[in-house]
Amino acid sequence: MATYEKVNGVWREVWSAHVKVNGEWRDIDIRPRVNGFWRLSHRHTLTSDDIKALRFIYSPNTKIRHDTFFELEPNPKMPVTMTVSGINAGKYSLYPKGVILNYERFGYEEGIRVYDGHLYIELENGCFIDVGRSKNTGRNNDDERYPGPTREIKEVWATNRIKDMDIRMKYYTLYETFRYNMYGWNSFFSTYNFLPENPRIEDSSDRKKYNPEKQLILIPHKRRSNDFVPYARIGVCRALKPYETMMGSYGIIDHTIESITVNGVQKPFSIEVYDK
Repeated sequence: MATYEKVNGVWREVWSAHVKVNGEWRDIDIRPRVNGFWRLSHRHTLTSDDIKALRFIYSPNTKIRHDTFFELEPNPKMPVTMTVSGINAGKYSLYPKGVILNYERFGYEEGIRVYDGHLYIELENGCFIDVGRSKNTGRNNDDERYPGPTREIKEVWATNRIKDMDIRMKYYTLYETFRYNMYGWNSFFSTYNFLPENPRIEDSSDRKKYNPEKQLILIPHKRRSNDFVPYARIGVCRALKPYETMMGSYGIIDHTIESITVNGVQKPFSIEVYDK
């Protein structure tokens, strides 16, 4: 049983309800009396049963700048491709899946090509929640609604309705680079940038894998890492300056998600690249 309200002439399921107690707005459930019985029509706190699956969506970041080459701007013409990996990566399943950013050595384009990945919960009612930007408030209603990342997902919520869940992810990331230099981004819900400590590769190669033993905790907030950020980031900054040149440099950066659990139970998920 759901509760609906009319917004701009369209009936929509109520997202949240509140009452003012001692001057403070508090989240509440809704229990109307129907045929002599009190029935739950809206429960504020969501449970794992309300979750259909999770979608990890990467899309270009067109505003970012590199600390070393701050004059370089995003350039979609760079020799960079971003693809999904794994079995049926774009469909909901429990199989591991990921994304691979491949940068080539050809051409004279320079600039930035970066993708940010956000993890979204798809609820059984069709609504979407941004896990990274979820709220941790208890009393005041500060839920926010954002434009969705794709044409299909028109809006997403940043909400406190999932603050009592336990959401974790098992993942690894790696890079493999050949020749000259490597500048860019490789982070996973953290400010830690996993790339060569010395970006100058010379006429050689470098390959490393970062595979944390413990799962990444996304929810609850109090158990997040101190350097937590609400997204994963992957990309390169290609300069053609004589000393720092990436002309002739090539390689990959990989983000792979092995599993996502909600309250200790694995949930199906997909991974997508939305390049429009």
